[in-house]
Amino acid sequence: MYHNIKGLRTIALYRVSTDKQDEAMQKKSCRDFCETNGLKIIDEYTEIDVSGFKTPLKDRYELIKILMRAEKKEFDILLIYNNDRLTRRSDEAPHILQVLSNNEIRVFETSTDAEIKTDSHMDKLINFFNSWTAEFESIKTSMRVKSSFADKNEEGKFLGGLPFGYRLINTDFKNKKGKCINKMIIDENEANIVRKIFDLYINKNMGTVRIANYLNENSYLTRKKKEALDHNIDIKENQYLWRASTITRILRNPAYIGQKAYNKTKSTRDKVVKNKREEYKLQPYNEELKIISNEDFYQAGLLLERRKKRKDVKVSTATISDNALCSGLIYCRCGAKLKTGYSISKYHRKKDNKDIQLKVYYYYCPNSKVNKVKHKEITNKNIYSVLRYDSIIDKIILYELRTFNDRRYKQVFDEKISSNIHTKQNELNNLIILRDKLEKLIIKYEIAIDECFINGEEDKVDIYINNINRNKAKLTKIDAEIQKLSNHNLDADIKIKTINTKNQDFSSLEDRYSNASLNEKKAILSKIIKKIIISEDEIIIDFMY
Repeated sequence: MYHNIKGLRTIALYRVSTDKQDEAMQKKSCRDFCETNGLKIIDEYTEIDVSGFKTPLKDRYELIKILMRAEKKEFDILLIYNNDRLTRRSDEAPHILQVLSNNEIRVFETSTDAEIKTDSHMDKLINFFNSWTAEFESIKTSMRVKSSFADKNEEGKFLGGLPFGYRLINTDFKNKKGKCINKMIIDENEANIVRKIFDLYINKNMGTVRIANYLNENSYLTRKKKEALDHNIDIKENQYLWRASTITRILRNPAYIGQKAYNKTKSTRDKVVKNKREEYKLQPYNEELKIISNEDFYQAGLLLERRKKRKDVKVSTATISDNALCSGLIYCRCGAKLKTGYSISKYHRKKDNKDIQLKVYYYYCPNSKVNKVKHKEITNKNIYSVLRYDSIIDKIILYELRTFNDRRYKQVFDEKISSNIHTKQNELNNLIILRDKLEKLIIKYEIAIDECFINGEEDKVDIYINNINRNKAKLTKIDAEIQKLSNHNLDADIKIKTINTKNQDFSSLEDRYSNASLNEKKAILSKIIKKIIISEDEIIIDFMY
């Protein structure tokens, strides 16, 4: 009991999670302290779901109000349940306590009935040690939570984030809090839409924008739109539609080949940021979650990357056109990509005495208009008949498919990929060894910090903390590189399986091509052709194999 504080104006600060029991406990402790010491609380401030470690002072609005009132000397005593309710950030604790001390505000910790003083250097050192300990405990708790999540992800458990194509069911198992553990399974209605998206992208050569439009126009519902309609919720005309960005995310999501991605974000002390795709990690393979074949998923990834880079490199994919087989793939000998145009041809048909208008399509070189000198130095040909050249190229493709030597294809790619896997595996092994060394070094520094406080060598603590932070930064980079190399080896394995599938299926590609529609032929060409170069006397086809 303190005899010199009776009747002083008192404010209480509570910082709690969403757990109401925690708030009630803090309030009871502060009110019991007031009753024992003859104090009257004139105001109470509660911070709900605010982290004392992650949330910076500038975002702690209730605490800022208290500090502003302190500067106006509107109260005499601040009560907190324990010192970490004030802050868990060792860089902010001295500033907060100094503001209160400068304005003659006394701070009491009700859980220990102790006053938090700042009068002497020893008081300040004790306060720093307490706040540093609280911060260190927060870091350790965060690491334990992350480790727990990582363990559960590595076991393939559901931890949130339900991709389109799946639904949740309750299992008979419960967690430590008694809540049912959910399991992710395939939703066949949504899964059929996912399969449709991959088919349109790979086999019909439709881009993400066109796929989104196709789904919207043909009554394929997004999950939110279906839920709204099922519950008779009024929605706007353009609400809950398919978007190109959604299609891209679906095409890139490894969940559809049975490996759900995690580690998509990372938390810093002040915010959550998105990780790069190469930093994602994958749960173990689960056959029950597989909607798309590895070959189709990998093929979609290749097309996405190729389309993304086509402005920077001279590799193109066929674009949708209803009238030209080679649009998007065909180039002039001067280096320019040919564009497609048409002219109107008119004639009188004697058979039924009608005037007929006919569109005649052609490829033309844009350099013949914008860079005439360069164009004429190489060729005098400006315009090429779509009907004539598509017919010739079509026959060349059929001949190539008929005579294709699949052993040559397999040998070239298998040798390159196998060699690459061996190199990457060596890099991966070296990184794992380095990571183990860094983890042991961090533990060594943490032990050294404890020994510093025991031996009274606090001046060395900052050096060890800096070393820990520096090595943790190295660990983060190494973890990202390890995941990148692991994903690379997985991709390489998929490539080999894809090549084997192509070798098995290539003999049937001739029949598929012969019987395909124009857009289906264009989709096939986009997979096997880099570019076609034509001139008045030559056609050169650059195949991908």
